[in-house]
Amino acid sequence: MWRAWGAALSAAALRLLPGLSIVVGISALAFLLARVPALAALGASALTIAILCGALLGNIGRRALAGPATEPGLQFAQKTLLRLGVALYGLNLSLPQILQVGPAAIVADLFIVSSTIFVGWWVGYRWLGMDRDTVLLASAGSGICGAAAVIATESVLGAAPHKTSAAVGQVVLFGSLAMLVYPLLFSVLGIARAPFGVFVGSTVHEVAQVVAIGKTIGGVTAENAVIVKMIRVMMLAPFLIVLGRCLPTAKLPGSVAVAPHLPGFAIAFIVIAIVNPYLGLSDRVVAALRSIDIVILAAAMAALGLDTTIAKLRLAGRDAVVLGAILFGYLVIGGGLANWLIQRVFGAAGPPSI
Repeated sequence: MWRAWGAALSAAALRLLPGLSIVVGISALAFLLARVPALAALGASALTIAILCGALLGNIGRRALAGPATEPGLQFAQKTLLRLGVALYGLNLSLPQILQVGPAAIVADLFIVSSTIFVGWWVGYRWLGMDRDTVLLASAGSGICGAAAVIATESVLGAAPHKTSAAVGQVVLFGSLAMLVYPLLFSVLGIARAPFGVFVGSTVHEVAQVVAIGKTIGGVTAENAVIVKMIRVMMLAPFLIVLGRCLPTAKLPGSVAVAPHLPGFAIAFIVIAIVNPYLGLSDRVVAALRSIDIVILAAAMAALGLDTTIAKLRLAGRDAVVLGAILFGYLVIGGGLANWLIQRVFGAAGPPSI
């Protein structure tokens, strides 16, 4: 029996190897490029670089890469590795972090995440007439945590890769613009550093972009921005669970209706975030697990990029960019007003030392 299992595992590994070798190579290149000072200054993370490199290679050499030999490995990266990476992303957050910034930041995150998704749905689906998947992917990326939210939402929707890439592209575009706009707003508006950090963390797309803005402004702005952003990241799991429950029931010809299920990786995300501080893991082990998680997500992003071609991106149309621009404007203006009102109701963010 053990020999049979071993032979089956070996055969499965050999079947996945060609495709996985390609995505591993692309993700390794993405990590090298992420260290280039010019790209690092833009807040470009290995995840976004991985999908862009994958898309570039997919358009240039798709015929050489596509085929029966590579398809199993690419599908494994797009599905299994993606879900595993999202679950392990819970290592980036803990309950003590949530308690540190106080109720104002939590309320701000809740309002901005939910309202951004609502605005995105109303504008994209009702006004622009976009398809459901593209609207939800773009709204989740803008409202929650950038590329990580896009690929996690894709795993629930089963959206086409080119729609995922279009959503990631608008996150990169307007998140990069945010790194220019927010420091300018800080200098013009004269807001205190602590509440401005909450504003940054609750409205900027990517974690890397939040870090870049925080480092630019400095002080307690950086600390509050990152913590509030990670609370927003944790809201990804409830969003995915609600999304899975609210999706229309799929009806296949000649079959009974298939009800949507709760995504297990989203539940795992919450569980890991809650129990992580109490497992007694050393800082070195946690750091290693976080690094492994980023590698896994980068491989998934590379696989998604490989399946993205210019012809498929045209199907998404310019409406994805228009929606991204509207959501960016809402995050800056609407998010700023929401933070101001919430701060007046709940008081300053963070513990007394901030």
